[in-house]
Amino acid sequence: MTPDPAPATTVRIGQRTLLLADLGPASSLPPVAPNLEPAPGGAGGWDMPAEMAGSGYGVVPNIYPYTMQDGYGRDVATRQVPAVVLENARLRAVFLPSLGGRLWELYDKVRGKHLLHTQQRIQFANLALRNAWFAGGVEWNIGTRGHSPTTASPLHAAIVRTPEGTEVLRVWEFERLREVVFQLDAWLPADSDVLFVAVRIRNPNDCDIPMYWWSNAAVPQSPDVRVIAPAQEAYATDYAAGISRVRPANHRGIDATWPVRNRAAADYFFDLDPDQRPWITAADDDGDGLALVSTGRLRGRKLFVWGSGAGGRRWQEWLSPEGGRYAEIQAGLAQTQYQHVRMPAGAQWSWVEAYGNAVLDPELAHSSDWTTATDHAEDRMEQLIPAARLAAALDHAERWANRAPDVPVLTGSGWGALERLRRERSGTGWIDPTGTPF
Repeated sequence: MTPDPAPATTVRIGQRTLLLADLGPASSLPPVAPNLEPAPGGAGGWDMPAEMAGSGYGVVPNIYPYTMQDGYGRDVATRQVPAVVLENARLRAVFLPSLGGRLWELYDKVRGKHLLHTQQRIQFANLALRNAWFAGGVEWNIGTRGHSPTTASPLHAAIVRTPEGTEVLRVWEFERLREVVFQLDAWLPADSDVLFVAVRIRNPNDCDIPMYWWSNAAVPQSPDVRVIAPAQEAYATDYAAGISRVRPANHRGIDATWPVRNRAAADYFFDLDPDQRPWITAADDDGDGLALVSTGRLRGRKLFVWGSGAGGRRWQEWLSPEGGRYAEIQAGLAQTQYQHVRMPAGAQWSWVEAYGNAVLDPELAHSSDWTTATDHAEDRMEQLIPAARLAAALDHAERWANRAPDVPVLTGSGWGALERLRRERSGTGWIDPTGTPF
């Protein structure tokens, strides 16, 4: 008997209905005030990575030439926003190109679980580099420390059809702070338990530049959710006393890998071995939760918690009035978010991220022995997405990265087009624009 073919993947372009505040006009004033994001500081006792200690490389005084997005209000209304849905028999992924290209929803159809914190109400707050920020999904942060200048803005978006017949959602933009072009290619094979997202950054400049990237995934937080990453120690910040090296599974009398047990807002940058395959995952009492696995260039892994104090509770009530509480698991180019990585002149960097359900054994994932939990999760990552398959996905993505878009979805800013013309007139270098036309 001939087996039934694998169910096809569908890619649908449509709208998503959300309760959304009016973003309002961008400010007409130059952003000369210092950024909200502080440099590491505070009490002594630091134990930081050597490449980070005492370094201010890449720190910017403000976000000029961007302007502030501070014209939004507090009242929300029902609005339609562009959405692209990638779906197979196992997963459904929803992207919002007009809101920073955010991966807004990832639903495990087999286990019946939302793997990302998502909601129907978006409330802006002054947390991003340009002010306006909102909670939920997976946010793509580029440029410098903080929530990206593009996080609440439309990106260019289109569907690309590869020679093999794969339909890929591509979003791209010109990042003005570092003067680079970045793109994300997302695809969902018919038989896949993971969504693939390939990221490419191109530096068209004739000089080295500081580069920063963190993919920021919001995950549901409840008393039974634990976050696991393959490291015994982490660099912790509590927004008051600088940075210290800690054991997150035994920190100040608590196991901080359970987000709900943290009393105050904190970051935990896991100290992964350079040869360690980078991943991070969250697991509830069924063992379900988001796994974020990547190829090696995206080496950093972080847990962020709001904490159970009054301030953390109040922020979550404002940012997520109907969606419940959340924590964040993140992946970045550097070990911590205080660092920028030197990107050579003319360089092109690429990596692939995979998002799916870890489906851990809850008894092992929630073990009081941290090594038992990490060893088990490590085995599950290889079952979910073998390292060889992830490397092959990167090879595929690099082959079609310059393929021209086939179906337009959304037009982003005009700054990339202006920059291309400026460089043509001045005789300076530019990228191959075929795959990311402005």
